[in-house]
Amino acid sequence: MKEAFEYLGYTPPVALIGEMSGPDDEENERNRHNFVKLMGDTRSLAHDLGWKYEAGSIEGHYFSRNPKANSSDVLITACQTQRYLFRVTPNEGELSNVATRLACACRQIADALAIPTDLDINAVVRVGGKTKAIDITTTLRNILGTNTKTVSEIERRLSEFHTPLLMALQG
Repeated sequence: MKEAFEYLGYTPPVALIGEMSGPDDEENERNRHNFVKLMGDTRSLAHDLGWKYEAGSIEGHYFSRNPKANSSDVLITACQTQRYLFRVTPNEGELSNVATRLACACRQIADALAIPTDLDINAVVRVGGKTKAIDITTTLRNILGTNTKTVSEIERRLSEFHTPLLMALQG
């Protein structure tokens, strides 16, 4: 029974987040699959706030269709080692409001977790043309710090990073 579950991928996460975009495709896939498991607390929070979750084709987390939010979509991805991305697509007419609220959330994260973040407004090419998106970037190393060693610590740090950002999007 145990082997069958393992074969299907039903295994607990491990406390090591390895390379997700390196030269070894098989290793990348294993590490991405593990990272998705470590995002369980964030997915639960997003669900509680009204977001619908979709898994990305690589390892991205897509949240959308939240009628209570001031934004239409959120993408979270850690696929690039030098960039952890939290991308928000504000609803029509909400760009300034969302940017202000996310900047406040970034200050809250910096104060509570000592995590440096960058906030940029970019035009993102999507089906149907360009749309404005707000990118919050840092690194996974910044989020996890140097003393995070267990699965529960990793999940907690990821959730502590995402919570103020997701809360800022509640309309």
